[in-house]
Amino acid sequence: MAATTAPVSTATPPPAASSSNVATRPAATTPDDPAPTQSLLALAKKAAASAPTTVAAIPTRAGPVPVLLPSGATPAWPYQRYWISGEGRNNGNSTAADNPRLDTVAYIYNFAKWAKRPTGVTNSFNDGSKADYWTTSADYGGSQAYVGIRTNSRYVAMPSEMFCMMSLIVDGKVVLPGVDYTANNQYAVWDLGTNEERNLVFVGSSAAWISEIVVESGAKIAPYDFTVEKPVTVSFTGDSYLGHESTEQAGLSFVDMQARLLGALATTATHVGGTGYRREINDDIQTRASSPQRLARFTEAKPTIMIVEVGINDPWPGTGPTTLESMKTLLQGARAANPDSILVAVGPWEPNESDARQPDGQDIAVMNAISATVEALPGPWVVLDNIRGSWKTSKGTSRSALRGPWQTGEGNKGAPTGVGNGDTWLNSDGVHPSTPVGITGLAEVLTSELRAALASM
Repeated sequence: MAATTAPVSTATPPPAASSSNVATRPAATTPDDPAPTQSLLALAKKAAASAPTTVAAIPTRAGPVPVLLPSGATPAWPYQRYWISGEGRNNGNSTAADNPRLDTVAYIYNFAKWAKRPTGVTNSFNDGSKADYWTTSADYGGSQAYVGIRTNSRYVAMPSEMFCMMSLIVDGKVVLPGVDYTANNQYAVWDLGTNEERNLVFVGSSAAWISEIVVESGAKIAPYDFTVEKPVTVSFTGDSYLGHESTEQAGLSFVDMQARLLGALATTATHVGGTGYRREINDDIQTRASSPQRLARFTEAKPTIMIVEVGINDPWPGTGPTTLESMKTLLQGARAANPDSILVAVGPWEPNESDARQPDGQDIAVMNAISATVEALPGPWVVLDNIRGSWKTSKGTSRSALRGPWQTGEGNKGAPTGVGNGDTWLNSDGVHPSTPVGITGLAEVLTSELRAALASM
């Protein structure tokens, strides 16, 4: 892999809110927001106002290019491993004196709620070491792992399992390119070139299973709590759109991009293909991240901002509650779980990407139902209407469409039509966003609209 330059979206973000394009409507018929709400809102507004406005503007550094070792192989340089442990529970399955467990070395966002992999599932390497893998729990869909350390080690390494995407942030800058693990029990190794002290944050996305950090023998190592400098946190929930990655090209996932463009670093994310909002149907993994499970994530994280990206490419299969009913339950539950957080509801994209969805014209009905549900809730909230290209807030401010839908045209990368941005934004499957252009464009337009809405509140 070679280092690349962060992609620039082909989208033209809407202009910032101004007196000419922001309307004030009657305030929602809910009690005035209490002081704690105002505090979180002020925090979110301040962070968003000073955040980068494009993915290309997010601080990055070219390299070092990570090296993926063969499955089971250990680094060639003299190393010391540190087990990532929660409440002293991970002892590495080893009694060796040179395999210490240091509970405070790794700062992991919301780690108290992480779970150990099923019994007997551990990493295993050619030096005989083993350790339990930890995750945010498969029942919640996609995982996000954040591990912060300060070290003077020239080399650093972290193992994971297949399907994990990994980024490294060095002194606040995302390293390009990122890592796409291709095998189980595989180390990603970075050579930072010198032995100066640095603040490092390892960011694991998708199926993030983590167990340890490896540095040079004799290197200094200490915790690095990155949330002290980045106090804004964001929790996302959505379907397979939300889980798309671009770590090799941009060093960031779709979730990471949105968080950084809102001035946040730490996130939680749940994203499962299919409906993602209904009860489990016949033990189908695609419906396992139901509304109650997603609400548990919001309750755990207590984020500054809750972004609920609903009705985007959800099929409508099976039995039980309709998708609209389940989305309503999720939105109402999210508000009840965190009454002081900013609730952001993002509706379906256009055009109609999937044959599995309801007939044409249902997207408007879905968007209207989402908006009506949120408008009946106490603030603070923002509704982002992708179809009309508009937004409204619990403070009574709104903005009508400036350019129409965010995603336009019936084409995709595999079958371009020359109309709209679908030719580049949509993958060849006609359903999911392309990487990196599609997720970059969607992340930028979504956050530019949300920043404008927050500024008006």
